[in-house]
Amino acid sequence: MTLVVLRRLACTGAGSRGRDARTFFTLPTLGGLSLQKQYRDSLAFPFSREQVFQVVSDVDRYCEFVPMCVGSKVLQDSLRTDHVLSMNPETHRAESISRRCVQAELVVGYPPFNERYTS
Repeated sequence: MTLVVLRRLACTGAGSRGRDARTFFTLPTLGGLSLQKQYRDSLAFPFSREQVFQVVSDVDRYCEFVPMCVGSKVLQDSLRTDHVLSMNPETHRAESISRRCVQAELVVGYPPFNERYTS
C-alpha cells in the first residue's frame, strides 16, 4: 500500500487562510508575501488496509499515539441499515446496506489550551 502525504506547514499570513485552515492567532500581512509552504512525499506503507483500519477505528486509544491528543472517547457506536435501489435497470430491486456509525469526541491541545471536537 502506498501512502501519499501532503502537509501544510502552519505558516499562514492574514488574508491567505483557506477554508481548511484553522488557527489560534493570525500573523500580520507582510506586503503580500505568501508564508504558506507545502511538503509532499510518497512512501511505501508496510501495513495492510485491514491493519490500518484497525488502528484508525480504535478511537478510544487515539490519545496513546496521536500527537497532541489529550483525550478521546466513543460517545455512540451503532449499526445503521440503509435501503437503496439497485442501479441495474433489469432488476430495480431494493438492497439493504449496513453501516457502522460512530460518534466520538477528541480533545486536542497542549494544556492549558485544549479544544474539543465531536464528529
